Amino acid sequence: MPDSWPNKALTPPSARNDEAFASRTMLAILQAGLRQHGLDCETVDKPAAQERIPLASKQAFLATVRENHGLAALLRIGTGITAFTGTPIGQALLAGCDAPGLLRRWQRLERYLHSQHYLLCELAPCSARLSHVSRSGRPPSLDEDLAVLGVLGALLQRLTGSEVRLSSDAQGRKTVCRWPQLGIAADQLMQRADWHLHWQSNAAAPGNPACLACPASASTSGTVSQTRAAIAQLGLLDATLARVASLLAVSPRTLQRQLQDSASHFSAELQACRISEAGRLLLGGRLGLAEIGFVCGFADQAHFTRSFKNATGMAPGQYRALQSG
Repeated sequence: MPDSWPNKALTPPSARNDEAFASRTMLAILQAGLRQHGLDCETVDKPAAQERIPLASKQAFLATVRENHGLAALLRIGTGITAFTGTPIGQALLAGCDAPGLLRRWQRLERYLHSQHYLLCELAPCSARLSHVSRSGRPPSLDEDLAVLGVLGALLQRLTGSEVRLSSDAQGRKTVCRWPQLGIAADQLMQRADWHLHWQSNAAAPGNPACLACPASASTSGTVSQTRAAIAQLGLLDATLARVASLLAVSPRTLQRQLQDSASHFSAELQACRISEAGRLLLGGRLGLAEIGFVCGFADQAHFTRSFKNATGMAPGQYRALQSG
């Protein structure tokens, strides 16, 4: 059965101004897509690592793309996401999941960011009904709808290896765009309340390994080591007790008992893996704190800072400073 519409469990909380890295990343994806398709467009200046790009600047960028190249270009340039699938953010979205799982992770990213615009989603095994909405003020424009749908279509095609279709009807008869062909029915590009994505149910997703680094020590028990390996395989966004137990072919109760016999428990192992991966990424020095908190599976930036400080005695920024100390 499809998830309920709207799925309240997937709806983000009240807006907050902490979506800087998403603004930068989305613009970088779309600019990469412009280059892939040989299209010229005015671009915003590259922001500093923690600088916020105002919503008005993103909207102006999309309007310029539409004016120079037409609405169809806003769907096509979502293919710029292929340049980012090997990054920690890309791996966090794609690692070890199916198409509905990818859309849930996208919504989790929106919740983490407290995004002003977000997706309502009704999920079925091989299709999804999507509505791009706003918490307050004006709803997202058609430009913004198409930009997000272009990225999601390209991501789903990359994940499943199958043809992905965007339609304006639930049955998929009124096809608007196909990936990877990128054939677009321009007459179907109009403002609407919802859109529909379709993919093949028998498509096998290519391998997308997680980027987790949570090494076992010499004293680590076999159960703990296996649990950490299963967490790594599932990825930090989707590693729950039930899923890890299923991967290890035991019941959740049995896994908990085995971990207790090793003087541990599942939540502690999951937290240890999150902290370990966060520490690795912090010392790598290439990602902002917001990106790291998300890819490591924390609920929001405050949760990341609090948990990391409790585990290490240092805030993430102080820990990062160790590399230059």
